[in-house]
Amino acid sequence: MQQEQARALFEKSTIRGYKLDCLIRYGPAKCSRILDASLAHLSRLAQEEEEPPVSPAGRLLYGHLLPALAYYLALRENGVTEEEAVETVDAELQRFARQEAASLHTLLRLPFRFTVFRAMARRRIPRAYPPEAFGTQRQSAPGAALVFTVHRCLYRDILHAHGADALCPAFCRAEQTAYNGLLPKIGFDRPTTLLEGDACLFRFYKRYGAQA
Repeated sequence: MQQEQARALFEKSTIRGYKLDCLIRYGPAKCSRILDASLAHLSRLAQEEEEPPVSPAGRLLYGHLLPALAYYLALRENGVTEEEAVETVDAELQRFARQEAASLHTLLRLPFRFTVFRAMARRRIPRAYPPEAFGTQRQSAPGAALVFTVHRCLYRDILHAHGADALCPAFCRAEQTAYNGLLPKIGFDRPTTLLEGDACLFRFYKRYGAQA
């Protein structure tokens, strides 16, 4: 992949605001080195990736995971500590997650909001967590809940392969922030995760007696 193609991927990714934050944090000279290294890493990661960009898993990789990983690797390569590199990437993921939360929050104005959310989520789950990449399984649940499990994680596997395990919790935090946009009427929790067990359990449920 050429650098111009890598630049275009960054511009469309969930961390597309990273350049300004990088400049503010690290100054012009260091930021320039980090941005150049980010493009080089993303070009390399994309060339190594076999998943086609148009597949459900590919859209997650090229639009979300690989740009964040490339930025993290560039930060570490330019003398940024692991803790600070995670915090820097986490800030970008959180910025996008807050936008997602605001979008989800609009559902709360609808009548029968949980019924609408559940129908929407059933369509979106296979796209957000493709079974071939996440081992996703729907679980039986009462009408006031939606539950599914993830038995493997594309993000964790790739981050581990590139020595970036420390970045994995940042993606979990971004999901939590996005789904918190459903509060106060619809709750979300994840009582088990692959970081400490054999599956991530996602549970959405109606709160405060909201009509569904």
